[in-house]
Amino acid sequence: MYRVPTEALMRAYLVDFETAERIKTGLAEGGSLEFTDVLGLPQTQTVQEIAAVLSPAMDTLAAEIARQVLDVNGNAPSALFLAGGGSKLPGLQERVAQALEMDPKRVAVAGNHFANTVYSDTLDLNDPAYTTPLGIAASAGLGLISDSCQVLLNGTPAKLFRSGSLTAMELLMMNGYTYSDLLGRSGKPLSVKVDGKPRVFHGEPAQPARLRINGTDAAPTTVVHAGDHVDFTPAVPGADCRLCAGELAQLLHTPSLTINGAAAHPEDPVPAGAVIVKTGQLPAAPAAVPVSAPTAAWTGTLNGTPLSLPPKPDGAPYYLMDLLERSGIDFDHVERPVVLRCNGHACTFQQTLQNGDCVEITCEETTENPLP
Repeated sequence: MYRVPTEALMRAYLVDFETAERIKTGLAEGGSLEFTDVLGLPQTQTVQEIAAVLSPAMDTLAAEIARQVLDVNGNAPSALFLAGGGSKLPGLQERVAQALEMDPKRVAVAGNHFANTVYSDTLDLNDPAYTTPLGIAASAGLGLISDSCQVLLNGTPAKLFRSGSLTAMELLMMNGYTYSDLLGRSGKPLSVKVDGKPRVFHGEPAQPARLRINGTDAAPTTVVHAGDHVDFTPAVPGADCRLCAGELAQLLHTPSLTINGAAAHPEDPVPAGAVIVKTGQLPAAPAAVPVSAPTAAWTGTLNGTPLSLPPKPDGAPYYLMDLLERSGIDFDHVERPVVLRCNGHACTFQQTLQNGDCVEITCEETTENPLP
């Protein structure tokens, strides 16, 4: 499967496109490169380590260049000029020469492409790194680019950094979004001990993301085509659980309590890990009035396993995104598209769940199909 070097770096180190480009252009400097991934974690990699990661993608890129040259020319040319920022990748010229069985001295980096259409007194436009952006700018200025070859993301032409099929999720990641923007996160729970037993009070659920393609709700695995209009509203993280002593007393059905051995004022905040002791009891219900167990708000199956969830504090319905943390997928390190199905049909993260629904949340390999 064809992957350009930039995307290979994005997947290997979990970085966005701009960071991957900086890593790629920094290879010629030698030594070590420092960067921050999409999880906010700093990384340091040597040029040799990065080159090893890029090697398969470089071989594939060189083979693809050679194939297209042979398709156009019929055989190896007398000389070949490489253009674009990728042409400066260390070792690419030698790989292309080997793929075409040419003398490496006859494969060179091109320059001076836009002397007749573009001028700058501050930039060296002979640098092959400017070939791609200047080609796009000059073509757009001369009216050579058709709108039907673009994909609009929230009303603006999206950045497309490779050919072949693209899913909506890949398009979003190429334009600065992350899995966290799609999935959202529930607020942090508050864990305490009540009368010696652990109790957990959950944070607020996230507000689901909204993904629409050409005005219709779509799944992240939907393939995007030229001319599509993609609208994306990121998920909003839920609020962390914060309780004061008075609120906790109501939840525990006790008129008063102590926090870590001290009598608590109703407005005192409850810290995580606190030891709670109930110091009073509400009157018991009359014996003739049976107390029934709370009814589950949703009952169904997740990946073939029965699951029942209690009512939410605000009475809101359950969405498919509420099941993500129970799916067994590590969304902080997922590298394959996530496939969502409800009752056997593809669905979205904001799908409202009904009792009896059979939900599947799995990872699946993508299928490559060229963009029209």
